[in-house]
Amino acid sequence: MKTIYILTSLTILLGCEKNIKGHSDYKLDSQEHVLDKSEITFKSTFTIDTSKVSYLQSLTQIVSNSEIERSIGALCYCEKSVKNNTIKIQIISGIPNQSELDSIGIVDNSGGKIAAFMARDLKDISGQFKFLTIQIKDELIESIELFSKSTEPEYNGQHFKKSETNKYQIAISKMHYSIASDIFGSYNLRLNEDFGYFDNDTVVSGHFLCSNWKVLKEEEIREMKLN
Repeated sequence: MKTIYILTSLTILLGCEKNIKGHSDYKLDSQEHVLDKSEITFKSTFTIDTSKVSYLQSLTQIVSNSEIERSIGALCYCEKSVKNNTIKIQIISGIPNQSELDSIGIVDNSGGKIAAFMARDLKDISGQFKFLTIQIKDELIESIELFSKSTEPEYNGQHFKKSETNKYQIAISKMHYSIASDIFGSYNLRLNEDFGYFDNDTVVSGHFLCSNWKVLKEEEIREMKLN
């Protein structure tokens, strides 16, 4: 069941990728460009922002090393608890491993290798999937965890990895979480270690647009069979 879930997610990602490419404002294959050095100054914040987020905005996750940035396809699922006034937001993305890159003949660092990765037969996909999970209660960020699950122990010799951060800038549409599908916002994080797409890519940002779905827990991701 868990394998079906992740493969279904990747199928949706592939369709989303085509939509992004066909839109003039959002492109999955981003170009390298120099970032504003003021981005280095960072202060954690959690605020209300009702500026509407579009569906296309929520399909892209940006990774950066404060000098260049690149985009990858992303999905967002949310799980809420009315009783506890909590919500979990999970952004899922994926990056290929080196053997996968070699097999499709892409060796550069452009965003195009993600597009080629996602276009592969899902039964043959090899790589690492990222589950960025943000848990919020009332007006507090309870935790921000990044789970990594690989089809082979190429990334630091591990199939599964977990990291956390307390450096964040998160904006959300409201603090009352009775209906998850009404919640949207943005995130800008500073990770304690590399995201894993390219060297020193510790800056991760994007938009989320919630749908009511099950958020995968650490134990489920750890035990997940990807292929």
